[in-house]
Parts: sequence; structure tokens; C-alpha cells
Amino acid sequence: MEPGTATRMKSFKKVVFSRKPIITDWQNVESSTNVVEKMQELKSLPGKDIAVLASSNLCLTLIEAGLLDEIRLMINPIIIGKGTPLFGGTDRLLQFTLKDSRTFKSGNVLLTYTC
Repeated sequence: MEPGTATRMKSFKKVVFSRKPIITDWQNVESSTNVVEKMQELKSLPGKDIAVLASSNLCLTLIEAGLLDEIRLMINPIIIGKGTPLFGGTDRLLQFTLKDSRTFKSGNVLLTYTC
């Protein structure tokens, strides 16, 4: 990681969602075991957008609670042969609207959807 990126990341407030409380000595980090309640609290605060860098399970919980406004999916053109479905675990149809797409020299594609 670039030193400037690490410095910026340390300055951001971070919330780690976990099934069990965690204790860390990282700067500006707190943990929460209640995803929906904590995200509702964070969204009610003034400030900038919230980025969720997460597993599909966490994202699905937030989508189903109506707490995500936008989803960004990075498509990397490789086949690994095994894996977990991106949003496995829901039994209902979830539809999104394509907002933007961006192609990179690497062949990766970033798709941005509104929820």
C-alpha cells in the first residue's frame, strides 16, 4: 500500500461488523455486532458518503434493509472454477439500475448500480 493511502485510511472512521465484539489497536476503528442498527445510525449523521468494503453477506443484509443506495461491482476477467455466488442467500428478486460503467486497461470493468 502506498504510504499516502495508508495515512489517509488511518484518518478515516472505520466500523468493523462482526458476529462477536472485537478489540483492536487500529486508529479510528470501532466494532459492531448489529449491522442494521449501526448503519442506520451512521446514515443519520451529517457528512460524506459511506463506503462499504465487504463480503456479499454483509452487502445483502444492507440491501434487504434498504440501507445501500449504490453498489459497485468490479468484474475481473478470470475464471477460478469455484466460488460463492455473489448474493446467495436471498429468496426474492432484487433488481438494480445501471448508473455507470467504466472499463480499465487491465480488462476489468466497474459497474455502478443504484439500489
